[in-house]
Amino acid sequence: MSKTRIKEQNLLLRLVSELKNRTVVTDVKSEFYGKVDFRVDTTSDFYHETYHDAERKETSKYQLDQVRIKSIGGKTYEKRFQSIKSRGIAEEVVSLKDFNPHSLFEATTADGNGRVITGEAVTSASGDAVDVPHFIITDKDLCNLIRRRKKFFQNKMNDRLPGDESDPEDIKDYIRGEIQLEADPDTKTFKTSLIDEVYEMTKNSRTRSTIKNWVTQVYKERDQNEAGITCWKPQDKRYAVTRRALENSDVPEIAGNWENDVDLTHKKYVIYAKSTNKGNLEKDLGTRMVAKEHNKDSKKAICVFYTEATTQKKVAAAQVEAFSKLNNVQSAYNFYDHIFALGQIKGLDSGCLLTFGDSQKAKESLENISELNANAAK
Repeated sequence: MSKTRIKEQNLLLRLVSELKNRTVVTDVKSEFYGKVDFRVDTTSDFYHETYHDAERKETSKYQLDQVRIKSIGGKTYEKRFQSIKSRGIAEEVVSLKDFNPHSLFEATTADGNGRVITGEAVTSASGDAVDVPHFIITDKDLCNLIRRRKKFFQNKMNDRLPGDESDPEDIKDYIRGEIQLEADPDTKTFKTSLIDEVYEMTKNSRTRSTIKNWVTQVYKERDQNEAGITCWKPQDKRYAVTRRALENSDVPEIAGNWENDVDLTHKKYVIYAKSTNKGNLEKDLGTRMVAKEHNKDSKKAICVFYTEATTQKKVAAAQVEAFSKLNNVQSAYNFYDHIFALGQIKGLDSGCLLTFGDSQKAKESLENISELNANAAK
């Protein structure tokens, strides 16, 4: 990591610390004093292109940069909704001044977008206006730095509140981006500095071993990609492809019965879509046993698995092994109504639902190719 990058990172770390402590506006000795304004706005002062109409755009002061999907759904959202309902928005949102003289907005919100949207939902439900404590960074150089290192800044700002910490996939996306930008990403020095940087960004909510494991996972994804194998580790991508594949399959009553547009929660089926690594298949079988025998779950179940193998031959072998394991269990306990492998070979079966027979044929075909190549080399 360059000296300039380290210097910028340390500056952002100091800024985040002082934003959280509020010394940016309370301590005249702060290096950021005079570079940040404090205001109290309302949720109606903010605009987001997905959630608001053209009229709202004309009357708003600030533009919301992004809203994470998980900020507006599930248990995390409910927890934040109840918190804001009972005590308001406790932490300042952070915006960057817009220096474009033709912009409709005074500033763009870089941190706290989910809190603003949730606060607006509280207002809609209760009728009570929700105040938004608001830091606006007004120093042009500081704004430019944050825009360049936006993901680092946002992840570090999220590294504090239960329910507000960055999602693992967001952090992995940051890791992927840093690897793509690096000229020589396979050096030990870079990998170590990347782990150090991401850990520093998330150390209040993640352990260093967790970050090291995620960096390793992302490098493994690269190995798969270079071997022509699709990595289904990123959850959002996997869920979207699994939904589409099931809708195009012969499995009845799939389309039109999803509980939401985000995950695999379904009205008719319980759907499992995980890697074959780390005992996931066995864990899900245990979950099915409890669901059937104790919870008396009446929903049918679907298993869609993928492998983390790094060659096409190993992918096929891992698929056959997983099918064999599941079929042996199925012969004694009928846990799953449908079992598929999620295809991973680019240009061949990536994104398709594969049966046991499909995987067996692929394995045999690749073994024959290997044998022919070996004989040709003699």
